[in-house]
Amino acid sequence: MHAIRTTKAINAVMAAYRGGDYRTALQRAESLKDGSSNTAEYCFFRGSMLHHLGKLDDAESNLREGLALETDPRQRALVYNVIASVLMDQERFPESIAFFENAGRAWPDRGANHRGIAEVWLRQGREFSEALDHARQAVEIDRHAPGMKKEALDSRLGEDLAVLAWAVAANSGEAREVESLLAEAFQLCGTKSKADPRPVPLPCRKGLRSAQIAGEKSRAFSSSNRDRPSRKFRAARPGDGFIV
Repeated sequence: MHAIRTTKAINAVMAAYRGGDYRTALQRAESLKDGSSNTAEYCFFRGSMLHHLGKLDDAESNLREGLALETDPRQRALVYNVIASVLMDQERFPESIAFFENAGRAWPDRGANHRGIAEVWLRQGREFSEALDHARQAVEIDRHAPGMKKEALDSRLGEDLAVLAWAVAANSGEAREVESLLAEAFQLCGTKSKADPRPVPLPCRKGLRSAQIAGEKSRAFSSSNRDRPSRKFRAARPGDGFIV
């Protein structure tokens, strides 16, 4: 009975989350408590929604509490991953990388761990080669991920590809490769256009933002250098509008 109640509560939280209604999802997470006691599920979903609402300190606190309660290795990997993302948004980059690495040890065949490390380096505007290696590993892993629903896999792979486009732009700047990666990322994640009315799946939001920036840089450079045989970006520098 408890398991059924927990599943129904998680489904209710996820329905609000997928609709972009983080406040409602946060409210619904309250039903994941066990009486007056916090559970691993409650801490995870509450922390995740607080992260989306920009309440980073509270998110970190809830997620760390939940991590201590979680025993399943893959669930621990998910908690590690979200904590790492919170730390990245707080610009606590070394700690963020450590948590992404912990996530990778707990769940090695999940590309998001490598994607996260790539994004940490890209946000700092450094270690572009290492970022590219991690971004390529993320795509390789998630292209062959077994046992996932198509929508979930498309969202994950779409974000991987967008961050890979960002890493390629920062390294070689090969415009054709960047544009190809962006096209696949947007196809997988969906767009909010009249031609394609599907909402952008929320797990793709960071990758699509990266994709948009990489695409703008790609097109701007190509336009200003269309008479030259080589179409490449320079590596991005901090503060030039490329790193977000």
